[in-house]
Amino acid sequence: MKISNICIIGAGKIAHSLIPALIENGYTISTIISRRLASAQKPGALYNIPLIADTVSSIPEHVDCIIIAVPDQQIGAVAEDIANNTTPAPNRAVLHLSGSLNSAILAPVARPGTLTASIHFMQTFSSLNRVPLTGSCAAIECTDDTLGSELVQLCLTLGTQPFQISRDLKTLYHVMGVFLSNFLIGNLQAAETIFQSLQIDAVTFWQLANPIIQATLEHARESGITRALSGPVERGSSGVISDHVNSLIQLQPALLQSYMAQSKHLIEIAKQKAPEKEDLYNEIHKVLHKSG
Repeated sequence: MKISNICIIGAGKIAHSLIPALIENGYTISTIISRRLASAQKPGALYNIPLIADTVSSIPEHVDCIIIAVPDQQIGAVAEDIANNTTPAPNRAVLHLSGSLNSAILAPVARPGTLTASIHFMQTFSSLNRVPLTGSCAAIECTDDTLGSELVQLCLTLGTQPFQISRDLKTLYHVMGVFLSNFLIGNLQAAETIFQSLQIDAVTFWQLANPIIQATLEHARESGITRALSGPVERGSSGVISDHVNSLIQLQPALLQSYMAQSKHLIEIAKQKAPEKEDLYNEIHKVLHKSG
């Protein structure tokens, strides 16, 4: 199987990054399908896509790869739509880009001559602005060796680092991404909320945040994540933790639940780094338990 002529279904955030990346690396995108035709017209005009349509029945027979780039909750319905409203084509691949779902959701289109798979780029797409894919990792979930090899080549051509992931591990893989990106945003928002309450004018939030964030990442890369842990939990400072809890109760109780849950996790990391301080860590756990 050779992927050369692609149809993209969906014109949302990831499509605005994937379409130019594919075109710039020699792939032909002949069709964009979107329920909201207007959303597909902008990338269609920008990249001279020959066909823009709002129904899958418009997919040309010569398309050898259909990439479903829609939210997770819509993938199953799109697969059913393709199965019911397109003519089966030999040597066609149908892929989706979900991080959590595997290719089993594409079962309706798994007809003779059609192979299914999923690719997920470990990257964040928060708007329609293009995000470079180069350097990102790409998880490929595919049970067919021929298609799998072609997808590895596609990902390498895009400048990403592909790896295979089994079907039953996709959801856990996606949870990892949530910890890496989404929870990071949650923590940054919490920190910014606290910063705003301090009424500091001499520096901005990012002037304060950038150095400690970068240093933390660098220490984790150089020394290992466990050894990079610092702060009041690692030191066993139960009195400081108690003061933190009281401050958050006054400022914003909703942040306290996040603080306590993450502190409990840090206790387990701290025990790995300094098991001789277990008694101190148990005292912190008591403080958190009492506050919860």
